[in-house]
Amino acid sequence: MTLFNLGSTRARVLSAACLITLLACLPLAAQQTLDRTKVPPAGKPPVLRVPAWTRSKLPNGAELVVAEKHDLPLVSFTITFIGGANQFDPPERTGISGLVAAMMNEGTKTRDGDALSK
Repeated sequence: MTLFNLGSTRARVLSAACLITLLACLPLAAQQTLDRTKVPPAGKPPVLRVPAWTRSKLPNGAELVVAEKHDLPLVSFTITFIGGANQFDPPERTGISGLVAAMMNEGTKTRDGDALSK
């Protein structure tokens, strides 16, 4: 008699599982099929939250710009020096000295880079 009850319990559990699966899949079957010939509408754009920047001048004259976001455990910094060839370029021709320096390696039709560097 215990074997009969065990089989009966197993059959009930199996039929209950099938019924639950069928009921769970029923809403999916009621949905319309996807029309893959049409592009779906775009979603809502994400909200961009830019933290406020604070500027201060250090005693040595360096400018410090800080953007704090305490929920992000990250520290990142960049140091930018004004100098090099850019300090000699006129404002209306920024980058011309960098272009000339790069072309010194390339050369011209009549002289190669080594001849130009001498």
